[in-house]
Amino acid sequence: MAIYSKRGTGGWELLAISTASPYEDERPLLVPGQPEIREYKMRFWDDGAENGDWTDVVTVTVSV
Repeated sequence: MAIYSKRGTGGWELLAISTASPYEDERPLLVPGQPEIREYKMRFWDDGAENGDWTDVVTVTVSV
């Protein structure tokens, strides 16, 4: 899967190409100690290229 994420006021960025489940987003918070909202979407990765439709966007709140 090609996994994309958006957080804060930034745009969508490729987070990882993952072949195992589950994938854990281990990036630090943008502002240490302050919860943030992250959005994720994915689509298939096949033969070295992204293809297919995007999944629905999933929104989560992340904190430490």
